Amino acid sequence: MKRVTIFYLFKSFLQIGMSSFGGHAALIAMVKDKLSSKDQIISEEVILDTFAITSLLPGPVAVNCIAYIGFYLRGWGGALVSIFAVLLPAILLMILFAHFYQDLQTFNATKGILAGIIPLLIAMISITSWQLFQKQINYFWQMILFGLTLACSIYFQSFYSFLACLIIGALTGYFFGVAEKDKEMEFIATTKPMKIFAMALAWMGLFLLTAYGLNGINLHIFQAFSQISLTLFGGAYVLIPILHDVAVLKNSWISEQVFLEAIALGQITPGPILVSASFIGYYLNGLTGTALATIGIFLPSAILTILINSVFASIKNNQKIKVILQGIRPVSIALITYAIVVLAKTAQFNLFNLGILTGSLLILALTKIHFFWLVIATAFLGFIWQI
Repeated sequence: MKRVTIFYLFKSFLQIGMSSFGGHAALIAMVKDKLSSKDQIISEEVILDTFAITSLLPGPVAVNCIAYIGFYLRGWGGALVSIFAVLLPAILLMILFAHFYQDLQTFNATKGILAGIIPLLIAMISITSWQLFQKQINYFWQMILFGLTLACSIYFQSFYSFLACLIIGALTGYFFGVAEKDKEMEFIATTKPMKIFAMALAWMGLFLLTAYGLNGINLHIFQAFSQISLTLFGGAYVLIPILHDVAVLKNSWISEQVFLEAIALGQITPGPILVSASFIGYYLNGLTGTALATIGIFLPSAILTILINSVFASIKNNQKIKVILQGIRPVSIALITYAIVVLAKTAQFNLFNLGILTGSLLILALTKIHFFWLVIATAFLGFIWQI
């Protein structure tokens, strides 16, 4: 595994952040394509394992995954730079949207842009899922786990169904798995657990000092979004109703209409949907509100994720853990594959969409063109098509 620089992390995650439409599974697919398939600086096993564990923790799954990957490669500095870079494009767009909110009347052009991008995302996730399936699923029982998880995800659409599949996968791996040799040495294994916990406590202390120094609306913004980050499970679509309860019903910070448009803007900008918090923060108190809302909803759960994944990494070479992971990875791959179903439901397929999908599959399979340029091209085609 290659040693990377902080600048590499910033550049890579900035590029991913500029083109990561389609939710957390699409973002994980892009991370795998860039960092594992193309640059080969981290194994896909590490990405899958991080995704599986992070899905069980509170807060936004994709950003938490990226936080740990950044930490895994370059420590706490890498974690902060990776989070900042992947969120930066969406936050800047949200600030612009919020600043010119009164002038925004319609999103017709956006519909065309999404019509071009969504088939591309389906193509990207399809290829990523197929590559992972080929490399990681080697036994018949793993195929059964993959199919079971995919079917449960489609039918139940619930965090608890995923949790049940994960437990079944872990138990199946424990009884049927075959331990394999290590495929790479992990940097994290050389980091002393006490050092990790000490740094985490320092970050938590900084959070408390920050909260203590705030007052009025700033304190309320920081506390509300931090509580959401640390107490809610199931990803963005579970957190959105709670965000609605906090911002609209309990505190009456914004109207129902403003909240719906904030969520819509979160859908059409790159990055995680919960970047809508940045919009709400700006609406309440300008750039200060944006900073506090964004830090509050993303950073606490990211720190918790780094802690939990670091503990897991320290025992990962245990033979029993290895076979359990053989059962967990098909579940993770199925969840990534399920994103295809979710995106397909949002697309109204016609000759234009099918053409984009077919062309994207061929280009991604046969060339090494950067995904960002494909996003630009398909967005432009969708914009022209809408006109």
